[in-house]
Amino acid sequence: MAPRLDSLRSLPWTALALSLLGLVVAASGAWFVVQWHTPGMPSLGIERIQYDAAWAFVFGGAALATYVAGFSAVGRLCAFVPVVLGALRVMASVAPGRIAVHPILANPWLPLGAGSYNDMGLLSGVVFVVLGAGLASLRSKRYGPWRAVLVALLAAIAVALAILLLLGAWFGGIVASQWLQLAGGERSAAVLFLLLGGGVLAHALLGGEAEQHAVRRWTPAIVGFAAFICALVLWRALSVQETRYVQNATRLVAADIRGRVEVALEQRVRTLQRLADRSVIYEFTEAQFLKDAGGLLGAGAEAPDLEAVAWADADLAIRWVATRARAEAGGLRVDPAQPLGGEALLTLHQPVVTRFIDLSSGGKGFAIAAPA
Repeated sequence: MAPRLDSLRSLPWTALALSLLGLVVAASGAWFVVQWHTPGMPSLGIERIQYDAAWAFVFGGAALATYVAGFSAVGRLCAFVPVVLGALRVMASVAPGRIAVHPILANPWLPLGAGSYNDMGLLSGVVFVVLGAGLASLRSKRYGPWRAVLVALLAAIAVALAILLLLGAWFGGIVASQWLQLAGGERSAAVLFLLLGGGVLAHALLGGEAEQHAVRRWTPAIVGFAAFICALVLWRALSVQETRYVQNATRLVAADIRGRVEVALEQRVRTLQRLADRSVIYEFTEAQFLKDAGGLLGAGAEAPDLEAVAWADADLAIRWVATRARAEAGGLRVDPAQPLGGEALLTLHQPVVTRFIDLSSGGKGFAIAAPA
């Protein structure tokens, strides 16, 4: 079997097939790039790949073709482009806001300005890093057993992730799109990933006898590690999605609590404002105030959480106080120096809420001031 594979690699048609495969991937990426620069160009029913991903496929396909043609230095330079683009996308996900240009390869020739395009999918960025590393590890001639194992391992991981991307993009629906953080264009990208990854894997498998023996020996480990990477990606996607669910649920609960607090606070403000408005209708005495305020503090009152109701004169000095315990509320004060206290009350002539203050009965609270 090994001599047969060795002879296959030496055949011209094998090199020609791998070169054509690389050129097909590069041409497909170039076609998508032209589509981005020509909005009126027909898509032929094919989902358009994201702009950065299209350029990565151009250089990835070119890297495979030039490696097979014997230009290792050129192929290595081309292979670094998808690695850099994928790494930048992963870093943008780890540190949001650091890379704010969408797409990464924004240029003046795009119809829309920078920031008007979507990002590359996170999983696509990971595949580009792995696949680009595999391309950079290729050699035009024999490259030793361990390098063959390394190339086969990277190619197997890329193919496994491409299959995961293919299943998620084609059959996963909205749930898979959220879990895998798909950004659009992954249906076409997954097919190109499979073609390019298969080409790299074939290049590794068509090595010399020693290289083929090493790859066969390490095949269980290669397959197992590729499956482990897929499981790790799925676990990470599930963890991120669970975090999003928790955050969304927390925001909903917080919004509900905020609404309840605002409604309750508005009710207390209206209650105290009605009491203040009554003082201008008839002669307001201490006895009348204590009677009216007692109705707000008694059992079954409209505002059962009020601790005390006080009446202050024009200089904001408290004259009368009614409390639940009918005790002196010496610690209850309206501070004219507070930003939300007396100055705002006199200037705006509208109800205001103070900052938290120390209550004479212990604990913290806040005061609602309503002008008469």
